[in-house]
Amino acid sequence: MKYILIVSIVLVLIFAPLFTILLLNQCVFSHLFDILHLQQYNGFEKREYLNKVSSIIRYLFDRSVYLTIGGFTEIEKIHMKDVKILFLISFLLFLLSLLFIVYFRKNLKRDVLKISAVTTIIFVISLIGFSLTNFDEAFTLFHRILFRNNYWLLDPDTLLIRLFPEEVFMKLAYIWFGGTLLLSLAILLYLYVSRRKRYGYEYFRN
Repeated sequence: MKYILIVSIVLVLIFAPLFTILLLNQCVFSHLFDILHLQQYNGFEKREYLNKVSSIIRYLFDRSVYLTIGGFTEIEKIHMKDVKILFLISFLLFLLSLLFIVYFRKNLKRDVLKISAVTTIIFVISLIGFSLTNFDEAFTLFHRILFRNNYWLLDPDTLLIRLFPEEVFMKLAYIWFGGTLLLSLAILLYLYVSRRKRYGYEYFRN
């Protein structure tokens, strides 16, 4: 039970920043559009770009099997169907982990929280280190692990690549990693502060 709870907390810490990015997509992609000068790359006005991105993100949550937005090739639609399946699996894992944590909240002892936070930090730092040495290789390996076909190998002039060039994924990855590290460090800080308060209270009581 203890280890299942640890895995659940780790999954929540990893996935929570990802879904926050999707929820705040207008703010996040507006910033990326400016700092990466995406208009020069894809030719879209900012509002048009953000509308297309929001439509794609909404597709991840709706009941449509394939993208109904115009401008995508059949290969792009198949790839996005694969992306949607992975997204729904991760979202289901996230919800189940949350439910498990809430249901077994009485088992959230200090050691469980500490191990979960430290495990997440080590995992994320390892990912950051690997991606910093060669993001292209990490990006390719990530896709080869997650996808059973080569539909993710799209031509540079396809709409998905124009909307989400590799630089966008790089920035999103580091935002994601940063959010995960902050959540994990917040848990460790909370444990440290609560421990100091508890021992301080016992010291003055005695």
